[in-house]
Amino acid sequence: MKCPQCGKDLGSDLLPARCPDCGANLRDPALVSGSRDAGASRRSVEGLTGIGKGSTKDRGRHRVQLALAVLIVAVFCVGVVWMVRWAQGTLSRVPDVVGWRYERAEKELKALGYDVDREDVATKDASAGIVVSADVPEGGSGTARLQVATARTMPDVAGMGLEEAEAALDGAAIPYAVEERTGDGEDGRVQGASLEAGREVVGDTTVTLYVTRLPRVPDVMGKTRQEAVAALSEAGLGYEVESVPHEDGKAVGTVVSVDPAAGTAVKPGDKVRIGVVSQRKSLSQATAEQAVAAVYDAVSPGDSIGSALSALLSPESPFAGKGAHEVWYGMVKAAGGHEGVDARIQSLPRSVSSASIDVSDDGSSAEARVSVHWDWTSLGDGYQGVTSDDLHTVTMTFDDEGRLLTFYDPQTDVPAYRVES
Repeated sequence: MKCPQCGKDLGSDLLPARCPDCGANLRDPALVSGSRDAGASRRSVEGLTGIGKGSTKDRGRHRVQLALAVLIVAVFCVGVVWMVRWAQGTLSRVPDVVGWRYERAEKELKALGYDVDREDVATKDASAGIVVSADVPEGGSGTARLQVATARTMPDVAGMGLEEAEAALDGAAIPYAVEERTGDGEDGRVQGASLEAGREVVGDTTVTLYVTRLPRVPDVMGKTRQEAVAALSEAGLGYEVESVPHEDGKAVGTVVSVDPAAGTAVKPGDKVRIGVVSQRKSLSQATAEQAVAAVYDAVSPGDSIGSALSALLSPESPFAGKGAHEVWYGMVKAAGGHEGVDARIQSLPRSVSSASIDVSDDGSSAEARVSVHWDWTSLGDGYQGVTSDDLHTVTMTFDDEGRLLTFYDPQTDVPAYRVES
């Protein structure tokens, strides 16, 4: 193509914006023949050389390149900031050494510039040699203080008081339970433990302490005699019942005293004395009067005396349930004063002239001084109208209900007499 102004041959491929010789504006379609072809060529030249506006496609490519450049710069900046912060954090970060073995924790901390101070502590929450607590200052310098689990050894607690033994186990971080056992030892003392002293305590093993616990005297004040006896027996204790004279305001049959006092630690089988309000004394008085009358106020002595005494006997008497004759001989004639005496004299009718009976305060015994009048007429000729009087001293014992246990007359039921030649 030629320049329309000066005729310069411009070639057929690329069309410049102006003619290099005359400077004609080759953009003007009126100057350029084949304006459509020239316009297309001109746009091609602008796109290739960067002169002029260029094509839409070229402008889009430039924008993408610019965006990529900005993105790259941004990513680079962010990366630099992150790397700086990561480096700072890495240099200042302290490892969490809790749960590490001490040797590893010590090596790591010393490598970071720390001095290491170790304290051994007993704990059931970790094995021996494991770090259970760490106090490490920031900054990579200073002293890191580590608490390290140590092996737990069972202390010797035998013979200790319970509180002392508990303190020893707490100090060694050993879980424990308490089992009370009866025995003859001192109350509240540790007899032993389920784990031998000196043995290592593994894991969360629970040690059982065996502690002596003596029985306590139960509180039986105000209870009936039967209730008190049952409570004492249930506690593994013996008992002695002491009758207390009846007084106003005290119910008969109730416990009004306990020795040792309620709550006292005693050995198994020890006896506790309880005082029970009783009418024993008055009951014993009545029994003593009837027994004296049965023996010394008899018109037809003999087995009838045994029958009368049987009605007064305590179930605890050795003669309870025996026949009348055995009771008469076993109780009244036990002293042997009748031996060698004519059997007719042993059966003389007799009567009580007077009697003085003294019953002990607790009603358990009595002494009677009995003046007896004897009638000898039954012996036949020569004894008509013959009588005699003598004094008999009798001792008797009674059970808690005032019933007769024993009857003793050293002279037996034989009159005092003298044989003259």
